Amino acid sequence: MDQKHQLIKDLLPLYIDDMVSVETKQLIKKHLQTCKECKEQITSLKEGAMLDYPPLESPLSNDTTFTMPNENPTFIVRLKRLGLLLIAAVIVVMGIFSISSWILGQEAAEEEQLEKDQELIQLDNDLISLSPPKEAIFQKSGVQFKFLKKSFGEEESTLTYKYFWNNPNIDYVQEDIYWPNHLIAMDLTNNEVIKRQENSSSVGHSENVETWVLDGVRKDTEIIGVELPNLAVFFKPKELQVPLQDQGETLINKEVEINGIRFFIEKAELTSDRIKIHYQQLDSITDVGLYELSFNIIDQNAKHWSKEPNIDFQTDEHRITDIPFYQDMKKPFALHLEHAVLIVPGLHYKFSIK
Repeated sequence: MDQKHQLIKDLLPLYIDDMVSVETKQLIKKHLQTCKECKEQITSLKEGAMLDYPPLESPLSNDTTFTMPNENPTFIVRLKRLGLLLIAAVIVVMGIFSISSWILGQEAAEEEQLEKDQELIQLDNDLISLSPPKEAIFQKSGVQFKFLKKSFGEEESTLTYKYFWNNPNIDYVQEDIYWPNHLIAMDLTNNEVIKRQENSSSVGHSENVETWVLDGVRKDTEIIGVELPNLAVFFKPKELQVPLQDQGETLINKEVEINGIRFFIEKAELTSDRIKIHYQQLDSITDVGLYELSFNIIDQNAKHWSKEPNIDFQTDEHRITDIPFYQDMKKPFALHLEHAVLIVPGLHYKFSIK
C-alpha cells in the first residue's frame, strides 16, 4: 500500500464529516474515482455514522438525557463527540502536513531529477555535436561489438551483448562513467519505452559482457530500437611520473602521445584542499573524438590516490582535472598519468523480433 493511499484512507472519517480543507477534499475525490477500497470504506463510515451518533442538535427528552442504543447518557455521547473532534483536529493537521510534505517531497525530487536529466542531455548533445560520427569513432577505437542474446517476451525481455578487442593499448572499456549506467529500449511498433529492471556486467581480459533484463512487450510488437549507453575506452599511456612541489605550482610542460592522440600537460597546482592538473587535447575533437586524461597521485608511502569518476567530462581546449586531498595522504607527492579515455556516444540498433 503506497503512502498517498494510506494518508487518504486515514482522512476519510474527516472527509465524510466535511472537516477537511477544499484542497484536501479535491485530492480525496480524485483518489476515490479509482480506488475501490476507499469507496467501500466511505460507504461503511457513512452507515456507521448514522447508527452510532445523533446530531449535536438532537432534541433531548424531559429528563435531559438521550439514550443511545447502548444506553450511554447524552453527556457521554457529547464527550465522545468532543473527543472525536479533538482527535480529528490533530489528524487534520497531521494529515495535511503529511500530504503537503509528501507532495512537496515529490515535487522537489522531480525537479532535482529534471535538472539532472537536463544536464545529462546537454552533456550528451555536446558530445554528439562535437565528435565525428559515433560509428566512425567506434571503428577507429579498436573495440568491436556483438549481440549475444535478444529475447523479447510478454512477461520479460533480455538483451545480452559484448564488447571485445585485441588492441594491446586498450586497458579496459566501461559503459557510462559519468552518470548511472543506462540503456534505452523502445517498442517501435507501439511507440513505448521498455522499462529496465536490472543490469549485470562480466568483465574479462579483453571483453566486457553486458546483460539487461527488461519488461515484457506486447503481443503485436515487431520492431525494437535500442540505444546503448555511452562507452569509455581506457588507453594505456607510456609511463609518466612527475614529482610535485610541496606547495604551489609544479611546471610540467610535456607533450605526450597516447593511441596516436597528442596531449600537452602544462602544470600541477597544489591548493589548500586539492591538486589541480592543467592539460590540453592537441588534436581536434571534431577530427578524432573526445579524449580525457585521468591521473592519480602517489604519496610518500607509495599509495595511489584518485577519485570517482576517474575523469571529468570537459570539452574546452584548456582543461583542469583535480584530485582532492584525502586524510591519510602523505607528502611528498608525485603525479602519475593513468589513462587517456576516449568517449564514444551510445550506438543505436534497430531489429525485428518476429
